Amino acid sequence: MATKSASPELNSPPLNSYHPMHQNHDINWFPNGNMSNGYIDRQPQASTRANEYLHGLRDQFSKSLEVMEGLFGENARLNQDLENTKLDYLTIQEQTRELQRRVIKLKQTIEDNNTALNNNGYVLVLIDGDGMIFRNDLIVDGKAGGKEAADRLYKSVSELTKLKPVIRVFASIDRLAKTFTEGGLTKNPNVFRQFTIGFSDPCHEHVDFIDVGEGKEMADEKLKSELKWHLKNYNCNSIILGASHDNGYARVLHAVTCENNEALRKIQLLEGPPFGRELEDMPFNTVQFTEVFSTEKFDAFKPVQKTSSTGPPPGMTSPTLTHARAASTSVSGNPPPPGSYAAAVVTVPTYSPPASVGHGSPKPAKATVITESAMKEAIRKVKQLHPKPCNNHYLKGDCLYTNSECKFGHEYTLGPADLSAMRKLAATKQCNWGKDCINERCYYSHDLDE
Repeated sequence: MATKSASPELNSPPLNSYHPMHQNHDINWFPNGNMSNGYIDRQPQASTRANEYLHGLRDQFSKSLEVMEGLFGENARLNQDLENTKLDYLTIQEQTRELQRRVIKLKQTIEDNNTALNNNGYVLVLIDGDGMIFRNDLIVDGKAGGKEAADRLYKSVSELTKLKPVIRVFASIDRLAKTFTEGGLTKNPNVFRQFTIGFSDPCHEHVDFIDVGEGKEMADEKLKSELKWHLKNYNCNSIILGASHDNGYARVLHAVTCENNEALRKIQLLEGPPFGRELEDMPFNTVQFTEVFSTEKFDAFKPVQKTSSTGPPPGMTSPTLTHARAASTSVSGNPPPPGSYAAAVVTVPTYSPPASVGHGSPKPAKATVITESAMKEAIRKVKQLHPKPCNNHYLKGDCLYTNSECKFGHEYTLGPADLSAMRKLAATKQCNWGKDCINERCYYSHDLDE
């Protein structure tokens, strides 16, 4: 039978024997058996660590406070920025609405302006009347023919372009009037003058026949300036240039095409007389109004007069014109019919002395020896006359104007020395044609070396 174990209370040491301060304590309870290295030695170390820990917590708390203060400050700044942004947004919104209203008004203004500009669009018709000649049947009808020519041209251009025409014809009216009369086309110069008046009748809006005065290049210069100016005009949608007789316009067209990209689109060439080679090769569209313009070549500045039964004085026949008449006759077998432009161009000129020479001035047919002193006195006398004596009247005998119309004098009594002085003064100016001049009565200088 097993022996009953003893009670735990009997075998366990007394309770107070475990207290460190108990007198009967077991020294082995302390680590290493040394009391000084145990509880008593570790108490200061724990206190130090606690202090360090507290200092660490305090530092972390301080840093946290700094971070929080920074965050609160940043939050306040962001809130202020948000408020400012809201205000800016409202301001921009108002400004945007105002700009939108202004844009709408500007768009409407642009539309109104475009409408106004389109309403004033036009086509410009430029005619060099010195070579681009109207039909014979219109010219001989005088003023009524001029009105009819303007009506036909205005209608033809309107139907072609669907635009409002502005028509400008530039020409030397007196020169043309004289040439037509001398060629037998008109009975007197006033017929063509009446034609130009009818053409420019006030009932034709923006249709004008403009006299450029004497000078072969006057009409050319006018057309060039008009062409360049209207090309830059927004309202000018198209230009019809009538100068097919003159190759010189090819260089003008080339220049304006280089300067203005719209020139090739805007300009059309009107054909009356056949185009010269240079004009024919240019890349412009061409049109014809045969119901208005003649297709015959014509030059208003060739010296022509009607043939007289007596013929010109010896030495006054122009070889160039004689050759032209012979060539014209040989081609067709018959001379050109009277009243045509061809007849006017190839007719041999005649010479008749000025009627005013009978005012006491001796006729220049007889040679007179004039001394140097007499010439100086004659030059002084001629220079002092006012108005100046008319060179065409006294030296050529064919002034286009009457005594009352001409701004130069026709009523002076001039002697041989005076006429010689006039020739000498006139010869100080160079003829525009130079050595190519075929007018044997031209009183200007033809020596290119002078």
